[in-house]
Amino acid sequence: MLRHAPPTGSRCLRRNEPPEHPGIADFVIGQRNLSPGFTGFLANVRNKPLFRLNSKTQTPFIAPALYLKIVCTPDRAGGPVTAMFTCVWLEHVVDVPNLSSGVQLRMWGGSTPSFEEVFLVFKIRQRKFMRMTTMLLSSLVIAVFSSTVALSAERIQIEHLVAPSWGQLAFETYTQIAEIFNKKQDRIEVHVVMGTGNYEELVMTRLLGGAPPDVITSNKLADLAPKGILRSLTEFAERDDVIGDLLPPAVEQCTWDGELLMLPQVAQPFVTYYNPFLFAQSGIADPYTQFKAGGWDWEAVSASARKISRDIDNNGVLDIWGTGIPVNWQQRTILWVVQAGGKYFDRWVNPTKATYDSPEVVTALTFIKSMIETNAMPLEGALGSTGNRNFIAGKTGMVFEGTWQIGNNRNGGFYDWDLAPVAKGPANAGTIMQIDGLQMLQAAPHPEESWEWMKFLVTDPEAYALFTRATGRSPAVLRGLQTYLQVIVEDGKPVHVDAVANAMMNPIIGPCIPIVSNVSAMGNIFGTEIPKYLRNEQSLQVSLLKINEVAAQTIKAALGL
Repeated sequence: MLRHAPPTGSRCLRRNEPPEHPGIADFVIGQRNLSPGFTGFLANVRNKPLFRLNSKTQTPFIAPALYLKIVCTPDRAGGPVTAMFTCVWLEHVVDVPNLSSGVQLRMWGGSTPSFEEVFLVFKIRQRKFMRMTTMLLSSLVIAVFSSTVALSAERIQIEHLVAPSWGQLAFETYTQIAEIFNKKQDRIEVHVVMGTGNYEELVMTRLLGGAPPDVITSNKLADLAPKGILRSLTEFAERDDVIGDLLPPAVEQCTWDGELLMLPQVAQPFVTYYNPFLFAQSGIADPYTQFKAGGWDWEAVSASARKISRDIDNNGVLDIWGTGIPVNWQQRTILWVVQAGGKYFDRWVNPTKATYDSPEVVTALTFIKSMIETNAMPLEGALGSTGNRNFIAGKTGMVFEGTWQIGNNRNGGFYDWDLAPVAKGPANAGTIMQIDGLQMLQAAPHPEESWEWMKFLVTDPEAYALFTRATGRSPAVLRGLQTYLQVIVEDGKPVHVDAVANAMMNPIIGPCIPIVSNVSAMGNIFGTEIPKYLRNEQSLQVSLLKINEVAAQTIKAALGL
């Protein structure tokens, strides 16, 4: 911990405590989660008034003082609340989430929610404040954060705000790659920061507060694209001849109204992950062998799962599952809809019509429910990610996931698994692909420098090899596929790594997340209505009609109809 005493004449301020008298000013120093551009941030917000919201009474009050404007994310009760922290210097120290090292703060009352903003609060007498210069203020901040923040006038500071859904491992790998990038050149300094809470809300809060990150990693492109807050990357990508290096489905899923709004970093096709031991124990050929024999289809999935499922202690509950298919998540159910020959809309990107109630969607969901009815998997296996966790624990025969599952398996200590293509459906043997990548905000102050970092992450061989090896996620750049197939094999496993390569080149690939405005609303209603069908609380037709109605209204609103 840093051993710096508070400035002379200062004292700690309790959260939401009004000033005792107008002769003392609350001086708030906002530090954006140890992000770069700190001095510029101070310059932009100095001398602006601030309403503070009392979290108990929800009533605002203004201290008769000079303030800096600060921005914070909503608290867990729904906020927004401007959080005041107790100054902690030498004792009573606890960690605040997302501080990698250095200064540690304790929120008044002892709680430590995940705020995206971290503040130091000082009491400074007004007569002294007028004598404080920008240089003195910067010196104070540098002293406090010297172990975690490098402020350099020579380098342009870029903040990459990573979505928490990418996970801690991806965050740590991004940080390693940033260190490599920072050493390879002397013009740009990249700082990687892990976001908290609702990522898209966090981005909007930061944007509206005048402190936008430079690079973001939202997987809800269609929710952000219509807002006009993303910068088109088309000119950058064409100028540097990047598009031709990328998988065509990845480029398609990153394009909105003809503009490339996301640079695809990883393209993760769905394949079959299976437990060879459970298949052998059940006396059936594994999925790869069945695929090679031309028999890996929906019926084979169902038959295999029924044989694997077992109630060992005869208590009426399956201890070993044949499979787990989280049907309440539309981004997982899409795989089966594609193989039935359908989709949720007339087109995947920016559609004009919803088709959730189509015969193909009915076929897919009817088949999956039959897996529950025949004990190929329990109801629980269709209502969340338990089947996936059970697979890592060696208690599920097979799951159908993207290549992130490789990293999940190994991080969970599970190595007895292998790969096969997805099963063939009634219409085709198509698959789906999750595309994740990088976006740049329109408000990003350094677009050229942000692009250089984004391009490095996606196209540099050292960068994508490191990311692939650490996370198991397959790169979206074509020349990275061979590297990927080499680095994901450890001790000869998986044996059938060609299943991923074949999936990459599958002529029928649907998006894991449809590129549809306000896709989150459709996902929410899907996750509410489909479980009712699975629990026999309402018919499939009623569930799909309700979902389709919401989807149709959302699409009409997006089209201005």
